[in-house]
Amino acid sequence: MQARPVELAGLTLVVCVGLMSILLAGPGYVANDGAQYLSTIDQLLAGNGIRTSTIYYEVQAQFGMPALQTVWPPGLPLLAAGVALLTGLSGLHAVALLSAVAHCGTAVAIYWLCARLLAGDRVSAVVIAVAYVLYVPALALTIEVLSEPLFIAGLVAGA
Repeated sequence: MQARPVELAGLTLVVCVGLMSILLAGPGYVANDGAQYLSTIDQLLAGNGIRTSTIYYEVQAQFGMPALQTVWPPGLPLLAAGVALLTGLSGLHAVALLSAVAHCGTAVAIYWLCARLLAGDRVSAVVIAVAYVLYVPALALTIEVLSEPLFIAGLVAGA
């Protein structure tokens, strides 16, 4: 399927609306998972490897601090630390950027998936993609410090 100008305008709208929604909300609530991720990012940037200074279980401190990060997966901290190194952003803002890109990427992947499943009905595909990009639970995951936006993007892109 080759994209048409109207279709490209629709996809641009999807991405712009998604980015504006996320940027207006800004990096938001940092729960326990987010604190762990941010601590791990800080440790990576300090050259300490996949460690955390925010322990969740007492046993984590058994071998000293910062403790080895054995509770949360390292994917998001590794990506965010890379983004922080490349851009000069803080760990929090690197996660916010990754989440925004993942959220909008998910919407674009939803568009292509729907266009394929709906036998080329590209108008409906754009409407569905815009609905996703404005879907409040997905936006909430995106403005929190969580790995879910990256997971969802990978899951939908692989469909």
